[in-house]
Amino acid sequence: MLSIAVPMLLSIIVTSILHVFSGLSREHSNFVLAALCIIVTSVPLNNATNPPRLHNLTSDWPMDIRTALTLLNIDPELRQYICCPTCCSLYGPFLEQPSDYHGVPDSCSHRATPTSPPCGASLFQESKKQGVRIPSRRFSYQPLRSWLARFLSRADVMASLRQTPGPMTDTMYDIWDSSVLRQFKGPDGEAFFKSNPSNMEIHLAFSMFVDWFNPFGTKQSGKHVSFGAVYMVCLNLPVDLCYQLENVYLAGIIPGPHEPSSYHLNHVIWPLVDDLIDAWSPGFQLTRTAAHAFGCLVLCAVIPLVCDLLAARKTAGFAGLGNLEGKYCSFCLQTAAGIANTDVSSWKRRTWKEHVAIAELWRDAESEGIREKIYAQFGIRWSELLHLTYWNPTRFTVIDSMHNFFAGDLQHHCRNVLGMSADAKPIDECRVQPHAPVEQERELDIAINAIKLGSLTGLNCVRRGYIVALAQANNVRPKTNVSRNPLERLRKKDQVIGKSAYAKALLDWVSRQVSRTIT
Repeated sequence: MLSIAVPMLLSIIVTSILHVFSGLSREHSNFVLAALCIIVTSVPLNNATNPPRLHNLTSDWPMDIRTALTLLNIDPELRQYICCPTCCSLYGPFLEQPSDYHGVPDSCSHRATPTSPPCGASLFQESKKQGVRIPSRRFSYQPLRSWLARFLSRADVMASLRQTPGPMTDTMYDIWDSSVLRQFKGPDGEAFFKSNPSNMEIHLAFSMFVDWFNPFGTKQSGKHVSFGAVYMVCLNLPVDLCYQLENVYLAGIIPGPHEPSSYHLNHVIWPLVDDLIDAWSPGFQLTRTAAHAFGCLVLCAVIPLVCDLLAARKTAGFAGLGNLEGKYCSFCLQTAAGIANTDVSSWKRRTWKEHVAIAELWRDAESEGIREKIYAQFGIRWSELLHLTYWNPTRFTVIDSMHNFFAGDLQHHCRNVLGMSADAKPIDECRVQPHAPVEQERELDIAINAIKLGSLTGLNCVRRGYIVALAQANNVRPKTNVSRNPLERLRKKDQVIGKSAYAKALLDWVSRQVSRTIT
């Protein structure tokens, strides 16, 4: 006799695999569960005609994929917080979803500084049911200790972990060949990644990522909303394994529809920072791993912060390029006035100690006005990551090479310089056809006659290439508005100048030459 619990368990497993690994949506997963329930209860079994047993089967059958995942105990542990829709302050945590949220005020009571008014944003939505409070926004956080317990219970992970740098070579293959990891000190002052690590301890290094995305896609005509993600990658795994989705630690999702402004990001990363403080010292004592039947001590450190330019500035507490009068670089003290200085030896580097001291001044300021003055002068705000006594923002904030080189310079070079654009049309489909030698001579004659007559309209009838060639041959260049801002001058350096500007400059030059001749 086939037990009726077995078909239900198999159906739950199959649907959960489709949902987790194949990306089947929640709605479609619920449909599969309902369809399998009908199929299984329709198949005649030896004792399936017993009404009580069929009733128990259908009543216990999960109709929601979330219930199925809970029954399989594969859902991650989550701490639920109420998140202020304005300043992102957190209230909680709540391990389950209560109905009254006892102790949480109706409006946000966070004050930016001792003299600032409270935020005052409403934390709850209006509900039709009497006495039911529905949070305006929620923030879900996955505890680091819970994720580590699951992560290190996998035999494939334990077999791939490396805890010591390899032999020193002249070539750097990955971050383990860098001096930062080789010289990194643990809480005891000794090398964190030892050459002979203890069998009862595991030392892990992580890189941290913060970024935002639009769940509705990035179409120009679509919805413009932004949700954030805070996640970390274990650098102890080989490069080909550490970025696989099953090995990435998703700490939390920052609710939308807009990014946190300025220092408000601190409010949603403090739960992770609190766990990282404990993971550093005294560490997490796990009762068992795939390689330690009697448990081990796990020590963790987050070292590089890998983000795009905007997210890195928010997370680490640096000013962005908008702070032109202050210090906008996370490595040196250059200002907008010296942005054209390419002498690297003259760049004065930031120091860790000075950065922390200024950030603490900003954090402890009595008013928002004082904070604004500190930020304008030094380009530094407080970051929750500075609670980590080993984290050096002036060394561990990684340069955003992806957007700068690959999405910026390389894209421009391939698409605009080399013409390797997907939407490039064949030459015979272009609106502007190349001229034959006879046509070129005719165009030049028209341009020269227009110049002799001083006719701007006639000169504008000629293609831009001929006008530019005539101007360059005579060292004529149109005047452009010179900005006092060095950044603006750099942006306008390669700006395309219009045909009319070249034509006017050419006619003005000819007019001056004629005047000098007559004089």
